[in-house]
Amino acid sequence: MALRTGFWCNRLCLGVVHCVVGLALLTGVCAAQTNAQSPLGINLRELRYWNTEMPTVDFFKRAAGGNNSVWLTQCDWGAACKDSTGADIHWDTREQAQMDVDAAGWPKSLPAAGSALKYRYVTTLLWWQSDKIPLGRWTVLYDGDGELSYGQTGVTRNAAASVAGRDAVDVAAGANALTLTIHKTDRDKTGNYLRNIRVIAPGGTCNGDPFGYAADASACPSSYRPLTETYASQPFHPQFLAAMRPFASFRVVHLMMTNNDENTQWSERPKFSDISWGYHASQGVPAEVALDLANALDASPWLEIPAMAGDDYVLQFARLAKERLTTSRPIYLEYGNEVWNSAWPYSIGGNWVKSQGNQRWAGVGTEYERMMNWFGMRTKQICAIWKQEFADRPGQVKCVSASQGAQSWVTDHLVLSCPLHAAEPGGSACDATAGIDAVAGGYYFGGHVADDIYETQIKGEWLTEADGGLTKLFQELTDGSVLRQPAGSNRAQANVALIATQMAANKAVADAHGVAMVVYEAGNELFGRNSTAYQTQLQALFERAQSDPRMGALYTAVLNHWKANGGQLYAVFESTGRYTATRGNSTLLEWQGQPRSEAPKYDAVLTFIESNPCWWQGCTVATNTHIVFVPGWNLVGNGREAPIAVASAFGDFAKVVTVWKWVAAGNAAGITYPAWAFYTPTQSDGGQAYAAGKGYESLTTINAGEGFWVNAQTAFSAPLPSAAAVQAASFKPAVGSPAAGGGTHALPQGWSLIATGDSPTPSQFDAALATSASTTPAAGQAYLNLTTLWAWDATRARWYFWAPSRANSGQLADYLSSKGYLDFVGLPTKPAGSLSPTTGFWVNTPP
Repeated sequence: MALRTGFWCNRLCLGVVHCVVGLALLTGVCAAQTNAQSPLGINLRELRYWNTEMPTVDFFKRAAGGNNSVWLTQCDWGAACKDSTGADIHWDTREQAQMDVDAAGWPKSLPAAGSALKYRYVTTLLWWQSDKIPLGRWTVLYDGDGELSYGQTGVTRNAAASVAGRDAVDVAAGANALTLTIHKTDRDKTGNYLRNIRVIAPGGTCNGDPFGYAADASACPSSYRPLTETYASQPFHPQFLAAMRPFASFRVVHLMMTNNDENTQWSERPKFSDISWGYHASQGVPAEVALDLANALDASPWLEIPAMAGDDYVLQFARLAKERLTTSRPIYLEYGNEVWNSAWPYSIGGNWVKSQGNQRWAGVGTEYERMMNWFGMRTKQICAIWKQEFADRPGQVKCVSASQGAQSWVTDHLVLSCPLHAAEPGGSACDATAGIDAVAGGYYFGGHVADDIYETQIKGEWLTEADGGLTKLFQELTDGSVLRQPAGSNRAQANVALIATQMAANKAVADAHGVAMVVYEAGNELFGRNSTAYQTQLQALFERAQSDPRMGALYTAVLNHWKANGGQLYAVFESTGRYTATRGNSTLLEWQGQPRSEAPKYDAVLTFIESNPCWWQGCTVATNTHIVFVPGWNLVGNGREAPIAVASAFGDFAKVVTVWKWVAAGNAAGITYPAWAFYTPTQSDGGQAYAAGKGYESLTTINAGEGFWVNAQTAFSAPLPSAAAVQAASFKPAVGSPAAGGGTHALPQGWSLIATGDSPTPSQFDAALATSASTTPAAGQAYLNLTTLWAWDATRARWYFWAPSRANSGQLADYLSSKGYLDFVGLPTKPAGSLSPTTGFWVNTPP
């Protein structure tokens, strides 16, 4: 194998070939934790073809026909394409139930001429009615034989650039939709029908950074990788990841469509293998997607349990989360969503919860009391199931009981006290005594402005103003001092000042019940009531307000009130999408990739994160406590003064292929040193026989201060030992003749693979190696105690490099550029650029 960087020389190259074949397949290491001290979370939008948010690189995952089917069954205009009334049905004949599809949903055949069925081909929608569609060269990958076409305006299949299994589709300016049509499939009738269709948007990434979007290769010619090459290993769109990266948590109530979910059994849930995750109005993405996103962002997933889910559903979800999550961030767990909300679709779950309360406590109290008591009890039960499953990870599951931010009495006397349940044999309150960790409220402002009772006032006093009413609107949103209620009306007028008092009341309730206070949703709630001319005018005003800096200032004010009242995690509503009256015009971004400077709400939220590190005890992410592995090769380290038992830590063959350690010197019989030590869980003896046959040591232990390679099957994490940090100075080499004076982990001459626990920079590590034989450098110069130092960034598939001689001569930057190496200042560790306790690195020391 030709080594990519060419740095392994000297004694190292004698043994490396056997263990690192396939290093080019290395796929990733943890990205920098920019959300490690973030106090805010965010609610994510649903995955739908009409949304301007782009969670996935493969756009077929949002494909839909708009009728709870992936496909529209279509036919050509004409007399043959009409229903029994004579109405044209060419767009959708509604014959999905008669389609010939495989188990996954791919059409195996299409009706032939003369068929009694109306449709002759099928179409799906990938992007619809938005001019924010990514322009440029799209790529459609597929298996099988058939004929595909693409629409709509501005969309063209580039025949010259297309080959079998791969279509090039150009989307030009003016396009606002993208559709895909199967005209023919399995033309030779061999069973080779079109399937496994993937639709990849233009662009790529630079330097292997999953958060760094590049429109094309001109952004980074030497390290550009198109999304077509990375979509399988990095399935989330880099612009989406970058926008969500600052948030400590993300809530999936809409992404997983909890409001509409009527599933009771785990087997009924959406499957990861489904050809689309966005086609059914009552189902969202599979749970696996939410968990994978948590891993990609290293963020806390705020997960929802559907209202009707049974205990087995709850347990299976917990087991999946435990198995699939590699991040050690807390899991926020919530039951249902606003079950007290009588509006559809909230009422789907709410009515079910109400029926359960009525059955359990028939005739006791009011129906509302029965509902909220049952809701509190069920939250408690779900919490117990998850915490039992995560018993070996105490504290990772954070159980959240939601309530109305404006109803602290309900939170106190019904939800957390749940007196009807507490009075039962074996019952108890549904608060901290039952394992509940937090109570969550929703804090919206402005929902009253569109009420018809204010129409005359707004039309006469707001819309006639030179600014169209913006100043009066913002004053009303600030303190509620502008709109006058008609006599006899007691409509709540939610404003920022009122929200501050609600937060204070809820904090008192939370403290009384021993739970934290968090926010499940919050933002402005300026939504229209109908499509009248007046409401259309009002919607225009509301949309203008979203891009006004004063809206950002209101968000900042609410967040400051939250912090002042001792609140904890605050999940803003919501991520990215076009402003719409029905959703309250609440999105932080209108479209994926929108500049921060054009989005005052998003800018205000990020500014708050940047200026306010989380303030409650235990909120900061503990770094360097776990080694995080990704599929492929990982170069990591044990920077703790305690060993890692290899078979215990890496004995799961479903996670690990091989583990390798470099042994610079030894005395085992039959082994020529330096040599590799080898372990594999795929063989019953751990690879001992294989190691002996290759002249390797059998690897049993990763000692303190050692680096090592792990070839991982899947993403997972392993804890570092709980011990003192290995100090860089402990690597001081032995000096003199005879050799003496070395540190406890004294480096030999030549190459060593090591790890240190005190997080020095390369130059600080070099200085820590100084002995009586070292030459003290001039001011501003580095020691020359080592020759070169290297670490591997698998995400970028490149090496970090540092050499004191090149740093001293001022040639380091040019050398890095000429070789395509990375500067250690960009190493994604805490602190940035440091050799963290989990960083394995090669060091070459001079004779």
